[in-house]
Amino acid sequence: MSPNTQPTNPNTAAAPAPAEAAPAQPTQAAEASQAPQMQAPQMQAQPMTMPQAPQAGPPAPPAWASGKGTSKSVMAASLTALIAGAVSIFLLPYIAGAIGVISGAQAINQYRKAVKSGDQVSGGVLAMAIIGIVLGALGIVLAILVQALRFM
Repeated sequence: MSPNTQPTNPNTAAAPAPAEAAPAQPTQAAEASQAPQMQAPQMQAQPMTMPQAPQAGPPAPPAWASGKGTSKSVMAASLTALIAGAVSIFLLPYIAGAIGVISGAQAINQYRKAVKSGDQVSGGVLAMAIIGIVLGALGIVLAILVQALRFM
């Protein structure tokens, strides 16, 4: 055997000699501390979902088309009733009064359906609808009284 050749032992072949490893470590540590390290973004594995088979029959209509009252549609109808009822006292009493009464009745009907279906709707929308109906009817009655008093 020559002096440079060492017997190969599978357990010791992978381990470097202690004299060779010692000088290499400080230079690697110094280089690592000077260079900024970039880390690759970690991808999280998400479970795969299989697309569901399409359901038989037509799709469900939106809430406004089905007549089922939602909190937004009840609020919109009651605000329309309130504003139209208030406007009917001063301007366009027949048209605005009729809009106030009809949209107020619609808001009450939608409120009833929303409460029956378990939707959370505040009682303020019911109060606005009732006030809109009263103001709309008051605007129509006042317009009729003003016309009757003109002809006397």
